[in-house]
Amino acid sequence: MPARQQYRLRARSDREIIHEAQPGKRYVDHETGEELRVVSAVLPLAPSPSSLPYSIENLRLCGCSLEQLVQKDLNDCPHCGRRLPAVERQSSSPSGSPSQQPAAAATASQPTDPPSHQS
Repeated sequence: MPARQQYRLRARSDREIIHEAQPGKRYVDHETGEELRVVSAVLPLAPSPSSLPYSIENLRLCGCSLEQLVQKDLNDCPHCGRRLPAVERQSSSPSGSPSQQPAAAATASQPTDPPSHQS
């Protein structure tokens, strides 16, 4: 369980990082040399059972009657206490079945006649 709070730090050039910040410490961007300022705290607030930021990429529905959003790295729902099902991973390779292929891909394989140009 992460005990420290994560913060969003931003440089003048709008580069951002998420890092555990400590009060009174100076943070510098290693690539630009600019000073980073704390602009906000990242949800969930510490202490939290999850180490993932509260963003759409890291959330899923609990599945219980409460239908609460929980982070993907949790095994148990913090709202109802039930065990969460395994996270489904998306495959990057196409399955090959014609019903799941996009229509544009199916029509791209058909030969087309080149336009005739007459002068």
